[in-house]
Amino acid sequence: MSYKIKLLAVELSELKAKQQTEKSVKIFQRLQCILMVDQGLKKKNIADFLDVTTNTITTWIKIYNQGGLNLLTQLHYDDRRQIQLDIYKDAIKEYVKTELPSTIAQILNWLEEEHLFITEHSWLYRYMKKNSIFLIKRRD
Repeated sequence: MSYKIKLLAVELSELKAKQQTEKSVKIFQRLQCILMVDQGLKKKNIADFLDVTTNTITTWIKIYNQGGLNLLTQLHYDDRRQIQLDIYKDAIKEYVKTELPSTIAQILNWLEEEHLFITEHSWLYRYMKKNSIFLIKRRD
């Protein structure tokens, strides 16, 4: 599957019109992504500019290629699975706030011991970043 996009003049015009009226930051980012891909920018540069991952850029391009702007501007997908960490989100926030863990590994151990939930380091890291749960670095 090609991850390049070359917009026709009418598609470019429609995209820019949607950008001007869009109120959702998430959808605006997606529209900006497609515009930047059309301009030939690299996915890494686009991801850095929009503060998302290159995987997200790839996903948005795939969505656009499958269904155009209509599908790209939908935020909810029928086939999307529920994130299992959502069940523990408030507990993780409280644990980080009260216990002040210094590593993701400590949170992984706590999740396993207290909630019998096992996940990968990278999943928990991305989940915490996405949900603005940050570890506080202590000065020793």
